[in-house]
Amino acid sequence: MGAQSGESVRIAELPFHDLAFGTDCSGMAQIRGQGNGIHDPGDAEIVSGWLSAFDPLDSANTLVLYRRVSTAFLAWLERRALTLRTVSARDLGRFRDELEGAASTRANRLATVKSLLTHAHAAGHTRSNVGRTVRGPRVTVDPDARALSESDVTRLIQAAEGALRTERARSTPRPRFLRAAATKLALVRFLYVSGARVSEAVGITWGDLRPRADGDVQLSILGKARKRRTLPLPRHFVDELRRQYGPAEPIPTDRIFPFGARRAQVIIADLAHLAGLEPGVSAHCLRHACATHALQRGAPVHVVQRTLGHASLATTGRYAHALSDGASRYLPVL
Repeated sequence: MGAQSGESVRIAELPFHDLAFGTDCSGMAQIRGQGNGIHDPGDAEIVSGWLSAFDPLDSANTLVLYRRVSTAFLAWLERRALTLRTVSARDLGRFRDELEGAASTRANRLATVKSLLTHAHAAGHTRSNVGRTVRGPRVTVDPDARALSESDVTRLIQAAEGALRTERARSTPRPRFLRAAATKLALVRFLYVSGARVSEAVGITWGDLRPRADGDVQLSILGKARKRRTLPLPRHFVDELRRQYGPAEPIPTDRIFPFGARRAQVIIADLAHLAGLEPGVSAHCLRHACATHALQRGAPVHVVQRTLGHASLATTGRYAHALSDGASRYLPVL
């Protein structure tokens, strides 16, 4: 084995303090059996391209974690005479089973590798994305968040749309009822698409929505500990929000939802009842659904972490159980 590959293995085997998780990752990729030392230079190029594609806003700790996990994974492959091109779903399953640590930690390690494999396939480096069929370890998710399926979210939105259509169809629509129905529709869609905490959502102003160079809209959110984060929202979503709900000429300092978190919770609960969903649906369920559905559809964990405003990937890891045979990307258009 050459000096370069030997150095990679030593790096992978060194215990290190994971800055994002606060855990020792010495068991990240235990070596159980020797391979023939096959090395594919293209694999390193793929990893380099994958890392360089990350948003500069991502935490430096997150990039450190991704770099070390990918280094350890390439070393694990090399010890077994495998490459990104030749690794199979069964091999990846073995890698998953050899991971150590808490379930959320292991789920995030696997999710990171799956993100790398998705990039390798999209770049044409591999013939198939073997990570699509390998599930992560079972993780205990947020007990306060009721799991909402995509169809549940659709039912919530359709219930609000139906109430709005019904009121508009009246010979003399009632302004108060029109506004209430429009508010329900706007709030449920906003909470789901943004993944914002309800306390954050009710503090967002029209001025926090600003155009981006790529045509989408940038949302600025003041989160926990008064830390501000930004994330893009689809242009069509914001245009519809303004057309269906916003004032003709919104004042930048006016809040989009001029009421408190408690009122927002009541609105979501009423809407869930109208949609025929079981009791217990809250605004937090939509934040949970945003993360879960995005991961199911192929969103990298670090993207979901930044969207939700989690300080640590370990928190986002509670949702990594959702990774499965993904389809397109991120959330459906509702």
